[in-house]
Amino acid sequence: MAIDKNDIVNVICQGNDSYDDTYYMKKLDGKWEFEVLEDFGDMIRSHMLCMDNNNMPHFVTVGSNVNYNYLHDNTWRVSSFGDRGATIPSLALDDSDLPHIAYFEKGLKYAHWDGYNWIINAITDDFIIGFTSIALDSQYNPHIAYYLDYSADRRQNGDLNYAYWTGSRWVVETVDSQDVVGKYPTIQIDSNDDPHICYQSETESSVRHAWKTGNEWSIETIDKSESDAGLGAHLSMDIDQNDDIHVSYRCENIADNTDHVMYANNIEGTWTIFVVDNGGPGYGGGTSIKLDSLSNVHICYYDHTSDSIKYAKNTHFDFDKDEMLNDEDTFPNDPSASQDTDNDGYPDSWNDGKSQDDSTTGLTLDAFPDDPEEWDDTDSDGVGDNSDVFPEDSEEWADTDNDSIGDNSDAFPDDPAASIDSDDDGMPDSWNDGFGPEDSTSDPPLVIDLYPNDPDNEATDDDDDSTGDDDADDDDTGSSGSDGSTMGMLLIVGLVAAIAIAAFLFFGKKKEPVGKLEDANDGLEKRDD
Repeated sequence: MAIDKNDIVNVICQGNDSYDDTYYMKKLDGKWEFEVLEDFGDMIRSHMLCMDNNNMPHFVTVGSNVNYNYLHDNTWRVSSFGDRGATIPSLALDDSDLPHIAYFEKGLKYAHWDGYNWIINAITDDFIIGFTSIALDSQYNPHIAYYLDYSADRRQNGDLNYAYWTGSRWVVETVDSQDVVGKYPTIQIDSNDDPHICYQSETESSVRHAWKTGNEWSIETIDKSESDAGLGAHLSMDIDQNDDIHVSYRCENIADNTDHVMYANNIEGTWTIFVVDNGGPGYGGGTSIKLDSLSNVHICYYDHTSDSIKYAKNTHFDFDKDEMLNDEDTFPNDPSASQDTDNDGYPDSWNDGKSQDDSTTGLTLDAFPDDPEEWDDTDSDGVGDNSDVFPEDSEEWADTDNDSIGDNSDAFPDDPAASIDSDDDGMPDSWNDGFGPEDSTSDPPLVIDLYPNDPDNEATDDDDDSTGDDDADDDDTGSSGSDGSTMGMLLIVGLVAAIAIAAFLFFGKKKEPVGKLEDANDGLEKRDD
């Protein structure tokens, strides 16, 4: 079983009558849809189904080869590698949707697709390996848990072993070797890149949990029963956002000839055990557990008595202990908050007695709880940061003309060419950097104000006489009178005065006194006409 990014449950299984038939099922709108896939190979004892980033299924089977199967463009495709005799495959996908596969073929092997070819590593030459389970850490390095049934020298072991890639070499460790242990191993990597393995102790009839911190392994018993010889078969594990462990497994009750599907978690710090379902012999085989995005628990298992696949879901947990059940809690792994009205991932409010300091997942309150597009308002101006062009300026939030000047400060908010008009006369003081009159989008285009501080709304000076056109300038080099008459009259008067003065000076020098004139006449000869 696997759950995609939309919390859709997907299941892959094999027909009981013929291992050649494979069934792919998914639950949509409360109804199961299924598809029969023929001749896809054997999937017995495999952890094989994964969903990629596009919610497409990938699984691995064995036949004459190891078969990696995936759905692409509504068509099932297969890529094969390895030799006949390969068994027990397990699959993980990295964030690039590239497959990583662990399997047994004359020893433990690991294969991954690099986008062009299958790269295969031989990790050990152990003779028989009963089960494998693979997981990837944050660097996509593989970690493999496996049950070593017989070693190369044919001595019976029954150990839980662990192999991992350091980035340059493989390291193999024995995790548990107390009697016959290690069957049905299932591995997960926590948020610190530490491995966790759950497995069966056949000798003790128990379920164990092993985890590694630094270089040290720790082991604890999850469930144990002296009378239930089959306790712990068909194990499956998942790990939640708080690194708590969730395990499903089968319990064979020999005393009353009934089998049970079991579920355990360590949310409370100690292991809590639940009976999920029960039935006749063979009930609960092949359990598979997954958590959805809200940490709801989903378990699939096989009902031998009716030859069917069953599915169980439990939402009635309170993982974060905030007194809100998971199915009602938007943040089931964080005790600080529970509600998110607009489903944007930011809580409406803190739970009673809680604050941001109590958040275990780094939550911050939603400043706009009814708007799924907004959640922060850094400058507290009532406009969300996603819409606020100036998220750190409480006086500005919009810039209609994209000139980097907020509309509240921009004298021309619809024209990118200018922004300032000191005297509020509708004409800009200057052009914005990199802009000119040709960039103005106004109609008519803006014109620079030559008198930006003139309270009388002077704006232009077409004749360049340093007098604004609005001061009755006639657009000639003069500056007074709307038709130039006053200035013209002054020029005429000045010209006449100059001529008069010049004439006076010239003619005034030729005049003699009256007496002198009479004397001159005395010497003139009289002429009789």
